[in-house]
Amino acid sequence: MTVTNQRLVEILTTAMDKPEIANALIQRVINTLNKQPEPEPLPAKSKGALSHEENKQHNKKILDKFYAENAHLYTAPPQREWQGLTDEEIKEIVGPWGGEPIKGYTRELIDKIEAKLKEKNGA
Repeated sequence: MTVTNQRLVEILTTAMDKPEIANALIQRVINTLNKQPEPEPLPAKSKGALSHEENKQHNKKILDKFYAENAHLYTAPPQREWQGLTDEEIKEIVGPWGGEPIKGYTRELIDKIEAKLKEKNGA
């Protein structure tokens, strides 16, 4: 019969409250503890169990397979080539320009903005 630790505490608490039966209760606890089965020893390495190194290699194979099958989840999207603004797009931004190409200060300003954007975006 296995006695829980909680039950043993209850018996000892009763013994403290009733000194006239304390010795008998304490002896009962000692007898119970002596009858408790010894814990089973840990099993030796079972047949087929992997060593630490074998386990590491096995786990690496599993992870390699997982990453190979799911590589598309971890790659960056393909980089697109930088596309500068066309004269028509610039005209939409700065307003009507007539039939003339964008030049002078406006062209210089747009070129500087594009250069700064290229620099900041690694293009």
